[in-house]
Amino acid sequence: MNHWKAQSNHSLDQTREADGQRPLTVGFMTVKGISLGGGIESVTERLGSRLVQRGHRVIVFSASQFGSKTGYHKGMEIRVCPSILQKHLHKITLFSSAMFPLLFKSAGRSFLAKALGVDSATHSQLDILHIHEFSLFSLFPRLIGIPTIVQMHALLWKRAKWGPMSRLFLRVNDFSLSMFPCAVTCVSKTMKDHFEKTLGREVTYIPNGVEPPSPKAPHHIKALGLNGNDYILFAARLVPEKGAHYLIEAFLTVDPPLKLVVAGDDPFEKDYIGKLHQLGRSSEKILFPGYVSGDHYLELITNAALFVLPSEIEGMPVALLEAMSYGKCCLVSDIPENVEALAGNGLVFTNKSVDDLAKMLHKAIEDRETASVIGQQARQYVLREYSWDRIVGLYEDFYRRVIDKTKRSRAS
Repeated sequence: MNHWKAQSNHSLDQTREADGQRPLTVGFMTVKGISLGGGIESVTERLGSRLVQRGHRVIVFSASQFGSKTGYHKGMEIRVCPSILQKHLHKITLFSSAMFPLLFKSAGRSFLAKALGVDSATHSQLDILHIHEFSLFSLFPRLIGIPTIVQMHALLWKRAKWGPMSRLFLRVNDFSLSMFPCAVTCVSKTMKDHFEKTLGREVTYIPNGVEPPSPKAPHHIKALGLNGNDYILFAARLVPEKGAHYLIEAFLTVDPPLKLVVAGDDPFEKDYIGKLHQLGRSSEKILFPGYVSGDHYLELITNAALFVLPSEIEGMPVALLEAMSYGKCCLVSDIPENVEALAGNGLVFTNKSVDDLAKMLHKAIEDRETASVIGQQARQYVLREYSWDRIVGLYEDFYRRVIDKTKRSRAS
């Protein structure tokens, strides 16, 4: 299998080189676990695997605590890096253990190449480094000549888990976007407008994408007492800003003839998750299956009667796009990022309002026929506008523009 991949990639390399499109080596830094299923992890897996299919080499720097192993996953080279699993230290220690060995090796190769009198650019480990959110680290690879982009998925400082000092640190991180990376990209037009206004620099909008749906008949979910079309689904990280507590309170108010599945987990929010379980004890119809992935997750999406995302902040919610692609009627909070993703193909309620959420829940459940029509409209829209094949092409063009601009800047 690996031999076949090598032959296939070699053939693609020759084709691209003949067209003047040299295959790239792209690094992604960092993810918790490549097949974990979270937003950043999902984007990296889908984007990276498609880049491999197009002949590029992809290296993903991943944490060691969430199931990733050094090796290959869907053609991507996975490099597992140590970190401290504590909410204030995890990202910093993970980025440090991934970044600095890379820099030392790249600097050593560059020095050796110059000593031998050859082009040092051809001896770099990476053509471009794609950093998720942590802009403060984007300066270091630039110092040794690696073009670096930063992709922003949300306004991190708004997250409820951070205290005053952490929020200040994250605001400084946002400010560094104006100077440190070669280029900045974000996943929503709302964020693009925000960052361009606050940073005073161009920000490239490239949205997240969705896979073609793979519907699954109810099988694993029957162990939860679910048969299909008999439950409301929430699927996201169980952190306060995702708003699961609003949904549970609204569900208890409406008490519909459906169950509520609250799927998700978070290693740093055990107290909040405990509060959700405490709320859920008021009804036997509220289920907490924990983190769900693979076919289990696809079954949950395929067979849900309604998908609800009551989040207080978002970037471009992958779970919402996925639910739309499966033809689900989606009910979301009216924050700009959710409204942008929905584009009129769903239902909204006033952010943080349990009363309005209960009212819209009742409306969606009572008129299932209209909800079904809305879901089909959502499916058509999202598969047209958020195709991964189109989005990967946007990233290829973006990477090449940044690399070319960096080369021209060095030459001048």
